[in-house]
Amino acid sequence: MDETAVRQHVEWDGTNYHGYLNVGEYICNETMEIAKEALVFLEVAINEAWQISVGYFLINHINSSQKSELVSRCIDLLTKTGVTIFSLTFDGCPTNINMVKILGCGLDADNFNTSFKVDGVANTISIIPDPAHMVRLIRNAFGEKRQFIDMDGSVIDFEYINKLLILQEDEGCHLAN
Repeated sequence: MDETAVRQHVEWDGTNYHGYLNVGEYICNETMEIAKEALVFLEVAINEAWQISVGYFLINHINSSQKSELVSRCIDLLTKTGVTIFSLTFDGCPTNINMVKILGCGLDADNFNTSFKVDGVANTISIIPDPAHMVRLIRNAFGEKRQFIDMDGSVIDFEYINKLLILQEDEGCHLAN
């Protein structure tokens, strides 16, 4: 699942308006807000080479609880078609982290649980925070804060990254880090 910005635009097709907020309800009229984002659910096969969009919702920053309801509903509907859902991949924005906590995952060191169940679905579903996005979040936080403190209280300093870069340039190494 992912959210993407959309151009704000309302269009009349002769029967219906398109472009207003829409989270699956049949209410759509000129008094509603114009959508700024689309929340998209994409199904990706693990035993074949295909992916397909299975749903989208026109939104303006929905909260974690609303997202968890949409995820549960999507998984339930897909399961009823015979599809087995094994995992949920998402980026690391705070509403997504809170969403998986609402779904039953625990991301604290003392309560670490990376799977959840949806009522009526036999198997558990594992969460997979998008690795590329999570690395970018860490890189950006590291660049901005310059220092982290690890679990033992030791300092992890950005200066070590600078020294590694200088060493690579001096030695002619290209480690792509």
